[in-house]
Amino acid sequence: MTRHVLTSWRVPVGLVLWVFVLYANSLGNSFHYDDSHSLVDNPAVRSLANVGRFFSDTGTFSVLPDARMYRPLLLLTYAVNHAVGGYEAFGYHLVNLLLHAVNVWLMWSLARRVLGGPGSALVAALMFATHPVVSEPVNYVSSRSTSLSALFVLAALIVLIDGARRPNWRHHMALTALAITALLSKSVGIVLVPAAGLWLWLLGPGGRGSWTLLTGPVLASGVYVLGTRAIVGKALFDPVRTPLVHLATQLKAIPLYAYTNLMPVHLSVEPQFFESPTMLDVVPLLALVLTVCMAASVFVLRHMCPAAAFGAGWFAVTLAPSSVVPLNVLVNEHRLYLPLVGGVILASALLGAAGARLRGFAPALLALWAVLVWQRNGDWSSEETIWLDAATKGPAMPRVHVNLGKGYLESERYEEAIVASRRGLALQPQLPLAHYNIGTAYLSLERYEEAIASLELALEGQPRMMEALNNLGNVYQHQGRYDRSVETFRKALVLHDWSQLHHNLAAAFLAWGRPDSAVVHFQRADEMEPGDRETMEGLVRALIRAERLHAFDGLGEVVVLLCFQLERRDPESLCV
Repeated sequence: MTRHVLTSWRVPVGLVLWVFVLYANSLGNSFHYDDSHSLVDNPAVRSLANVGRFFSDTGTFSVLPDARMYRPLLLLTYAVNHAVGGYEAFGYHLVNLLLHAVNVWLMWSLARRVLGGPGSALVAALMFATHPVVSEPVNYVSSRSTSLSALFVLAALIVLIDGARRPNWRHHMALTALAITALLSKSVGIVLVPAAGLWLWLLGPGGRGSWTLLTGPVLASGVYVLGTRAIVGKALFDPVRTPLVHLATQLKAIPLYAYTNLMPVHLSVEPQFFESPTMLDVVPLLALVLTVCMAASVFVLRHMCPAAAFGAGWFAVTLAPSSVVPLNVLVNEHRLYLPLVGGVILASALLGAAGARLRGFAPALLALWAVLVWQRNGDWSSEETIWLDAATKGPAMPRVHVNLGKGYLESERYEEAIVASRRGLALQPQLPLAHYNIGTAYLSLERYEEAIASLELALEGQPRMMEALNNLGNVYQHQGRYDRSVETFRKALVLHDWSQLHHNLAAAFLAWGRPDSAVVHFQRADEMEPGDRETMEGLVRALIRAERLHAFDGLGEVVVLLCFQLERRDPESLCV
C-alpha cells in the first residue's frame, strides 16, 4: 500500500467501516446490569428538559440513592437517545458503536503523530479497533462513559501535539474545553494531565511554552476534584477495603490486565479474581517487581524508542485511577479501554523496529481477534447469556450467580433464578441481592410467605434497598394487608422519590378503599413520568371512585378513551 493511500481519507473511512463490520451483530443486543438503574428505570433521562439538572444534581444519575455519580454529558447522550427512540436498545448500541468508531479514527490520527510512519499508525488503529477487550465498552451501554471520556482525551492529545511548537490561544481554549468535557463524561478524564505531561517529556519540543498548554486542563481537573469532593471523598475516606488490602489487590491485578491485553481469549464481565489480604503474598510481590520493571522500561526506552516509551507510560498512567481509588468491582475489562491506546502504540512501535518478518503476523492476529469479537458480541446478547458466560468462567464468584439469577428473572424463568441465586448464597451467605432475587421470584410465583421471608433477609443485609422495599410492599398488597403495604411503600419513598413507588402506593390505597389518597400519588407519579398509561388508568379509576372525575375536565379525551377501554375490559370499572 503506497504512502499516498495510507495518508488519504480512505484510511479513516475504511477504519470506520471495519468497526461496523466487527460489531454489526451487537446492535440487536439488550440492556445489561447497571443500565437498569441508571437508564431504563431513570426518569431523569426521559426528558431533554432535565439537561440542566444533569449538571447540578448528581441524583439524576440513578434511581438508586447510593449510586450517585457526576457524569452529565453521559446523561445528555442518554436523553438524546431516549428522545429519538425511547428505550429501543438498538439506538443506544448504535451510539456506543459510533463512539468507538470515532475513537479508532482519533487513534489513527494520534498514532500518525506519535509513530511517524503511516503504516505503523494504521496497524495501531486496526489493533485498537479489533482488540476483543474493547467489546465491553461497545456492547455495554453503561460503559459508554469510558469511550465518551476517551474521545475527548484522545482529541486533546492531538490538539496538544499540533500546538506544542507554537501554542496560541486557540490551542489553550481547545485543550481546556476538551479537558472539561472529558471530566464531565467520567472521572477517568483526569488522566489527560499526566498523559499530556508524559508526551511533553518524552516526545515534546521542549521549552516552557509547550508546558503552558497544561494550564487549562490542570485548573479544570482541580475544579472538578473540588466540585465532586463528596463522591471522591467517600471513595477515598470511606473505602470499601483497607488501603493495604486495596494496594495488594490492585498490584495483583496488573499481571491480569497485562495478560488480558496480550491474550484476550477468556474475557468475562467479572473475572474470577479475589482480594489479596496482604502485601506479603507471592503474587502481589511479583506484581510489584513487574510494576517496577514497567516503570524502568519507560526510562530505558526513552532514548532507544521514545514512541514505545510513551506507549508503556500511557498504559500505566491511564490505568492508575482505578488502581488508586478503591472501587466495589475489583477488576473490569472496560478499564483497559484507554490503557489499550498505549498498548497498541507500544506494540506498533516495537513491530516497526522489528522489521517485516514480525509485521507479517499482524493480519493473522487481526483475523483471530475479529472472530473473538464476533463471539464476544454473542455473549452480550442478553443479561442471561453474559452472566451465564461469566458463571461458566468464574464459578467461584458469588456475584455472577446472583446476576445470572437476575437475568433469569427478566426471562421469567423463576425457578432457575432461585437456583442460581442460591448458588451465590452458598459462596457468600447473607448476600442481600441473592435474597432479593429469590423473594422477587417467589412473588412472581405467588408464593407470598416465602417471598416475604426472602425480602426481609435482603433488607436485614441492606436496609436501604429500595427495590426490596418496593417488592415487599407489592407482596403485602397481594395478600390484602394494605396497611403493611402502604407503610412499606412510604418507607421506600423516604429513601427515594421514585415514580414507580408513588404508582404502587396509589394502587395500594385504591385497593384499600382510599381513592382520595390514591389520586394524590397517581398524580405525583404522572408528574414525574408524564403519559404513562398504567398511571393514567389508575388515576381515572381513583377519580371515579372518589367521585371527583368532574373536577378534572382537563383530562378531556384521554379520560373518555380510558373509561371506554376500562369498561370493555371490566364492566364493573365504574366508567358508566
